Amino acid sequence: MHNPDDDVVPASAIDFDLIKKRGGNNLGEEDYDVVKCGQCKQIYLIECEVFTVLLDPADLSKRDNTPNEGFHCISCNWSFPFLEAWIGPKGPASMRVTWKELAESPWRWIAPQLNKT
Repeated sequence: MHNPDDDVVPASAIDFDLIKKRGGNNLGEEDYDVVKCGQCKQIYLIECEVFTVLLDPADLSKRDNTPNEGFHCISCNWSFPFLEAWIGPKGPASMRVTWKELAESPWRWIAPQLNKT
């Protein structure tokens, strides 16, 4: 039987060093993961240490540092859950990013295994 969680991109697949080289540094103890809007499926990279949402895969300086005050999707304005988990086993299944979704997104560069020819 197929486990749907096998399709979800784990944080361990993300190349933290590559993100830092492209300007994704935050406060020094970066811990990245991916999440998507529960409505329009827009994908975001999040830095979990101080909870920063990186908004643009081409410009990592574009970020939202205030998600604890309420984060809204930049594509559809959907309200992300406030004071609730977005990622991991406690996060909603609707917000988990699959390998297929990541491969088809501009964020694909964060997972080196997607970029092999």
